[in-house]
Amino acid sequence: MGYLGRFQAEKNAALAETELVGVADLNRDQARKVAHALHIRDFDAYRELLPRVAAVWYANCIAKVAGYPVAEGKAWPPGP
Repeated sequence: MGYLGRFQAEKNAALAETELVGVADLNRDQARKVAHALHIRDFDAYRELLPRVAAVWYANCIAKVAGYPVAEGKAWPPGP
């Protein structure tokens, strides 16, 4: 996780009306560090998180999620 991912995880964890379930990142060591600091679970892949959550914060605006171009400013997952 980079700076933005860690920053957003910290801010979301601090919100009283939310429960931060976990973090996932290709950089497993960094994900473990962030998860440990926030007392949450780290996951091997974001797909493991999806059944456990009602909302997702994806902190990489230039990557693709499941082949869907997030950087184009489109909502994910695509609607009907």
